[in-house]
Amino acid sequence: MKHPDLDELMAVIQLDHEMQATIDDLEQLDRQLNNIIEAKKLSKVHLIKDGETIRQLAERYYGAQSYWMALAKYNGLTTGTLTKGTELIIPSKDELDTWLRIQE
Repeated sequence: MKHPDLDELMAVIQLDHEMQATIDDLEQLDRQLNNIIEAKKLSKVHLIKDGETIRQLAERYYGAQSYWMALAKYNGLTTGTLTKGTELIIPSKDELDTWLRIQE
């Protein structure tokens, strides 16, 4: 026959283990968010001029047109079409790479 206090103790130990796993997850998320916040301090804002394309901006800021889709997604764009006068956030390459990893 099991002792009731032992059952309660086992339940508390299990709950403690689950809470620690949650705390560890939250601490990891906090570190990731702090990294993004620090990286955002290095971001630039680009005012779109007539005729500019997201591919051109990716080439200009990251040295590769292949970053165009990541840059578009980062700015919440659903297409690569840009409108004159729109402000685009240009994160550092490290920030953009970190943001992409978190999105996966």
